[in-house]
Amino acid sequence: MVLKNIQFASTPDVTLLEFGNGDIITSCIQSTTANAVPYGGLCFTNSAPHIIGTEHEDHNGKTTDDIQPQAIITFTKLESFDVVIERLQLARTQFAERLAQQA
Repeated sequence: MVLKNIQFASTPDVTLLEFGNGDIITSCIQSTTANAVPYGGLCFTNSAPHIIGTEHEDHNGKTTDDIQPQAIITFTKLESFDVVIERLQLARTQFAERLAQQA
């Protein structure tokens, strides 16, 4: 769930995207205006719980104005995608190791 303006540890006014409950729809976005800086990214929209990874066809072909996401990340360079993917992979590995230690 996307939670805005919460306190996370001692940091106030954080927007938290908490995954694991199937209540966030993740949709791909890209710039469509010819004179805009080209970008690609993801938008995150709160939803009723669903099976994690389920495709949401109702978001295909829609604009962010239609979807009205609670959070958006955009990238203007491919290298930025790579950095975020790398960090997500590292975070996943560290989390998997922690879960394995608890088992």
